[in-house]
Amino acid sequence: MNALKYLPLLVVLVLAGCGKSEPDRANEADRATAPEHTQDADAAALLEEVRAQREVERQRFAERAERDREWRAQQPERDRERHLRRYGEVQIHNDGTVTIGTIGERTWMRCSIGQHWEPDPENPNDGTCSGDALTLDPLEARRLVRKFNQAGGFAGHTDWRIPRMLELERLRLCSTGRTRRNVEIPLNFNVFRVCAGRYERPTIDSQIFPNTPSQDFLSSDTKSIEGLFGGTTYRYWSVSFRTGRIHLRYSGHQNYHLRLVRDED
Repeated sequence: MNALKYLPLLVVLVLAGCGKSEPDRANEADRATAPEHTQDADAAALLEEVRAQREVERQRFAERAERDREWRAQQPERDRERHLRRYGEVQIHNDGTVTIGTIGERTWMRCSIGQHWEPDPENPNDGTCSGDALTLDPLEARRLVRKFNQAGGFAGHTDWRIPRMLELERLRLCSTGRTRRNVEIPLNFNVFRVCAGRYERPTIDSQIFPNTPSQDFLSSDTKSIEGLFGGTTYRYWSVSFRTGRIHLRYSGHQNYHLRLVRDED
């Protein structure tokens, strides 16, 4: 009686064993006895594929880095071309002056007042500015320009003047091509207040205007401010060629450099 109790279980086990074909049983045996070197070969192939993919990525990265280096090497020339486009037509003279056609035609002294133009003996159109540039308050600046012209001026001309703000701003160059606007500047001026990004200094073409000081340069434009208790004070617009910033300062609180300009006949 006890043996009959396990008869159904034995029947099930026998039928399960009979259900497998001879090939199935052979495959199970093969898998159980598969050599380990087959699995190692699969792993090695996968590793080689990963290495090949990484080598392709490394080559792509190297090619991209080389293109970036070439692009950066050409950046000074691109900046130079952009600068010249901003300046318009540039005519460099052999007397320490340069004519720029940005807003009409204006002839500029290449050196700041107080500096001396030293031409290159091998190239008369090239040279440098030596000496220390003067700093003056607006009243002193106007007096100096008047006496300067009365004493004979510069480069054969006696009609030099302090530039307008827009004229002075046109000499400013932001190498990044990026600027920021400030609401302090009137909209009719249509200029930006300061260079932005990692721009090069000075913010002026140093080949045309060598050794430009970093302190603000005075313009002849002013803004009148009505006092709270009556009276009027004046602020002067100026441009810094260190930051490219346009400032509006009280006349009595700042000394400025001077770069003189004249209108072409």
